[in-house]
Amino acid sequence: AAALVMMSVSTYANAATSNSSADISQSVGSSNEAVVEQVDVNFGTADINQAGSVNKAEAEQTGDANTASINQIGNINEADVEQAGNGNAATVDETGDHNVGDGDQNGDNNTAGVAQKGNGNKVEEIKQVGNENSADVAQQGNNNTAKLAQTGTSNDASVEQIGSNNSADLTQTGYSNTADVDQTGDSNQADMTQNGSSNFAEVEQNGLAN
Repeated sequence: AAALVMMSVSTYANAATSNSSADISQSVGSSNEAVVEQVDVNFGTADINQAGSVNKAEAEQTGDANTASINQIGNINEADVEQAGNGNAATVDETGDHNVGDGDQNGDNNTAGVAQKGNGNKVEEIKQVGNENSADVAQQGNNNTAKLAQTGTSNDASVEQIGSNNSADLTQTGYSNTADVDQTGDSNQADMTQNGSSNFAEVEQNGLAN
């Protein structure tokens, strides 16, 4: 009988890069894919850790002093981090199965964080265009979704969802805006849009189908 061996794949691509580091660790499992691409990068770091099977992770960096970290524990998880600019930091932590995390940063000194525990959770996108923006998503449970978009300077957005089938969509345009969404329970939905400067908005929902 023929034996089928499933291999994990790691890829590094560096061009015009100095004083930078890239590390990929695939400790347990099979059929994982990890890609680090660094172009015109100085003092950048990118780390991908995968424990499980059929996980996919990609980190792309252009600019100086950017950091990207992706940790996946489980199976069939996906993570993608793209950074263009200087001093950006992005972290994606996924524990469970069928989770998706996506972060796209264009500018300087932006921070983005994704932490997911459970199954079928999805951060469709954290998209940051500008400088010194901060976005964090924490999801615990199953089949939760979140999407954040920030354009401008010094905006702060946070989403925390505990339960199942919750969704949150935040959009910020301008500068120094703050938005927080906290949802506990199942099948809750929050949509928030901020335009201008120095706005503050908070949504807190507990229970079912709010």
